[in-house]
Order: sequence, then structure tokens, then C-alpha cells
Amino acid sequence: MPNRTKFARVLGSFATFLGSSQAPGAQFWASKLSNAQSTFAGRPVRLATEVLGFYGGMGSLNDVVFGPGRDRETYDQLSDELYALAQSTIRRDRKRRAV
Repeated sequence: MPNRTKFARVLGSFATFLGSSQAPGAQFWASKLSNAQSTFAGRPVRLATEVLGFYGGMGSLNDVVFGPGRDRETYDQLSDELYALAQSTIRRDRKRRAV
């Protein structure tokens, strides 16, 4: 699956997962992810930059708290995958521009 397609799929899955959660902050981040995806549709590098900005710092996407268990594992997996895909999208663009 192309990186761009996988990035969009994982972002949508993460937004859906968070949107169905009762964890503190999950609804807020579901909305932020969905809004970013629709605002920057067709502009994967801009979307990746926006998504990376959601990580780190107080009150960030990293701060959604789940107790131990399946929801925590799902959150960790989707969060890690989304972050890696966003980084990969930006790296590929930089490589393409350098050529």
C-alpha cells in the first residue's frame, strides 16, 4: 500500500478510535485529526506537518490517558504508526526535493 494511502487510512482509524473513546481528551483529538484530514486533503506533506505538531508538549495527543488493556495497546499502536508515517511523508518529500 502506498505511504500516502496508508497515512490517510491510519489517520482515519485513529480519529475513529479516539472518537469512540471516553478517555479524557480523546474526543478533542478525534476532532483535531478529522479536521486536519479534511482541511489538508490532497496535501500530504502539509497534513503530515500538522499531525506532527499534535505530538509533544503539555496537552498534546501524547497526553490522552488510557488504563492498561486493549484500548491502551490500540492507542499506542495507532499513535506510533501515525507518527512514523507522518515522518516518512516529510522525509520522502525532502528527498524528492533534493534530487
